[in-house]
Amino acid sequence: MAKTIAAIDMLVKYLEHRIRNIKADTKEAYDIERGEIVDELKQLAERISNIDPIILPRLPKADLQDEVIRNIANAYDAAKRTLTTTVRAFGTNGTVNGKLQVWIVEDGVKALQMMPDGKSNKEYIHNHVFRAAVNGTWGEDVTVKEGETTTKQYQYVLPEAWNADNIAVVAFVYNDGGVENVAKKHLVEHEGETEK
Repeated sequence: MAKTIAAIDMLVKYLEHRIRNIKADTKEAYDIERGEIVDELKQLAERISNIDPIILPRLPKADLQDEVIRNIANAYDAAKRTLTTTVRAFGTNGTVNGKLQVWIVEDGVKALQMMPDGKSNKEYIHNHVFRAAVNGTWGEDVTVKEGETTTKQYQYVLPEAWNADNIAVVAFVYNDGGVENVAKKHLVEHEGETEK
């Protein structure tokens, strides 16, 4: 199952790469080649839509009623560079057993990136850069009972090289059935932010 999804993802990326790298002498030749690649993408999409959903991985639940992670609250002591994050999970649809994973990610990290044209870009801005697993590599066991709130609190000292304005906490619960849901909260609120 995972190999099937990875193969589909690789095919799509390959076809996208082909579109970005079309080399044609005329607009007409470009349009023809692009059209052929787009047709391949459409055929791939049609084949994917015919896959029995039972073999696809379980995706995070979108319905708020079924969400496990309900809230992330962050407090940051800039003088000590200490983040205190509180994750609240609430059981709404039976008891959920799994692993709670809490990560720190950073946006706006300028670093080297190899571009599709083969050139390197030393000024590339990376987002969602994984910085740390706050509660261990695989998270920790958690049981969230229906109708009850489970609260976990963690502290983490941010290294000086990290920009606190661009740091966010990501929390999710996962088990053998997949990821129950994911929540993300920046340390510093940004205009238009819709995270929990």
